[in-house]
Amino acid sequence: MEVEDASLDGFLSGKPLPAEAAIVRDYRDQFALARRVNRECHRLIFGADVRNRDGQAMSIAGLFLRSLQHYQAVVLVLEKGLVASGKVSVRAELEAVFALRMVAASEENFRAFVHDDLIRRRRLMENAKKYDYPILATLREVISDEDIEEIKQRIISVGATELSTRKMSEEAGLHDLYVGVYPLLSRAAHSNVGELDAYLIQGADSEVREIDYAPSRDEIPSLLLTAADFILLGADAVAGRFEVDFGTMRTELSAAIKAGLDE
Repeated sequence: MEVEDASLDGFLSGKPLPAEAAIVRDYRDQFALARRVNRECHRLIFGADVRNRDGQAMSIAGLFLRSLQHYQAVVLVLEKGLVASGKVSVRAELEAVFALRMVAASEENFRAFVHDDLIRRRRLMENAKKYDYPILATLREVISDEDIEEIKQRIISVGATELSTRKMSEEAGLHDLYVGVYPLLSRAAHSNVGELDAYLIQGADSEVREIDYAPSRDEIPSLLLTAADFILLGADAVAGRFEVDFGTMRTELSAAIKAGLDE
């Protein structure tokens, strides 16, 4: 299969791929709505009164900003035609929204979220000591066996237990999304065999005739609007916790998203 030199850089080429212009043209309305949602969500968090000594409020703000970062990644990669990467970013966004809404639901959930981090930090520290891999080198150099023992004792003293994504979705009131949507997004994250067929265009004789470098572009509108809906679920928790009036804008944006998904 002959490959032109201009194609060898893929999405890292300095010039837009032909598909990019078509994507922006064909889905102009969906991208415009996605960017408007992004702007209003930033307006919401910048208007929130986050107090330094309120750990729950600070965690909510941080989780919303992390959710927004994943949301913006969805928009950026889908503009390029990176549909699989877009699905992975939507999945990461949804996980962040699970955590955000869980933490916002109660003080008890906030403490569980903080304690869960102790377990994850201990595991990371132990793996950094155990495995010699470049990305772990900096961490391995600054931790000691005493540090690991200290965090183990803290885990015991607070009775920390590990939070699963399922548990967070339940506490967030979004378990239906975990059961129905999360597995679909996870297929792209885990590179299942069914996700790979789209890259190979076969003829009637089942021989591979062509490689589709940016397949599944027809999924872009629904992914954009789904991501927008998810970030508004996070925005609900932020507006409620910080008592920011987001109701009218939320209703308007949700109606636009629903209309787009129903088309």
